[in-house]
Amino acid sequence: DYTITVTNTGNVTLTNIVVSDPNANITSGSPIATLAPGASATLTASHTLTQADIDAGEFTNQATANGVDPDGNNVTDTSDDPNNSTDTDPDGDGDPDDETVTTLPANPDMSVTKTGTFHDVDGDGIADVGETIDYTLVVTNTGNQTLTNIVVSDPNANITSGSPIATLAPGASATLTASHTLTQADIDAGEFTNQATANGVDPDGNNVTDTSDDPNNSTNTDPDGDGDPDDETVTTLPANPDMSVTKTGTFHDVDADGIVDVGETIDYTITVTNTGNVTLTNIVVSDPNANITSGSPIATLAPGASATVTATHTLTQADIDAGEFTNQATASGTD
Repeated sequence: DYTITVTNTGNVTLTNIVVSDPNANITSGSPIATLAPGASATLTASHTLTQADIDAGEFTNQATANGVDPDGNNVTDTSDDPNNSTDTDPDGDGDPDDETVTTLPANPDMSVTKTGTFHDVDGDGIADVGETIDYTLVVTNTGNQTLTNIVVSDPNANITSGSPIATLAPGASATLTASHTLTQADIDAGEFTNQATANGVDPDGNNVTDTSDDPNNSTNTDPDGDGDPDDETVTTLPANPDMSVTKTGTFHDVDADGIVDVGETIDYTITVTNTGNVTLTNIVVSDPNANITSGSPIATLAPGASATVTATHTLTQADIDAGEFTNQATASGTD
């Protein structure tokens, strides 16, 4: 909103003074019918801000007054900003004619949200190596200036579309996608945590940045203190710790006489397979009726991997009298 004061600095009465401004709307006071020497008249004007004005950080304009002296000659002057101390005088009339420059408060800012969804490619309900977490990132310009060249980066995910964002107006949003390919370490952890960062440029060339927030995380922590939550995005990965044990027994006819003798053995091969999707550790195989001879404990066993344990049972007369020997092993590990 502008206040324009027209003063008759001459010694004759001026009439029909019309004030015009190419970049503002004169709202009251013009034309001035008559203005005596030494007298002043006040007008008002208004300029409606555009985004370009706000991006510039200031708005500059100037009004012109045209009146008529008693001889019918035109009298004119271009406006001066009394708060501008440069006091330039483009028309050389001894009266400063500085443009009026109004500073516009700027608040370049943006917000980034990031949500993750586990993509169960084979539909088995558990997380497998090579499957993905698919992310949706939304960058919103929460400030009052246009941002340009917004680049979104994520150290633990691959940005698949939408970055860089060439330009983003205040209030506008842009959607990006990203993906992370699961490793066994991710699955063993039971969840995957990461966070993206957006960097853009304001109209003055300054960097504007924000770290992503998970809108589904209600803790709403604000590490950088900008009033905008920046919670990491945590995606739960379905776990299924499991294993399978097989055991085969072979009679060992030590003296090769074709019959069973006390003191001969049954030798067992026990195979432990990790049939789940998380790494198992410290797997101990036990058998109440056989002696584990090698392979136990198993320090670590990855999903899909197998380990072999051997055991032996020394035959008694009771075993031989029964005509068969039955036993079973148990494996216990930690997920």
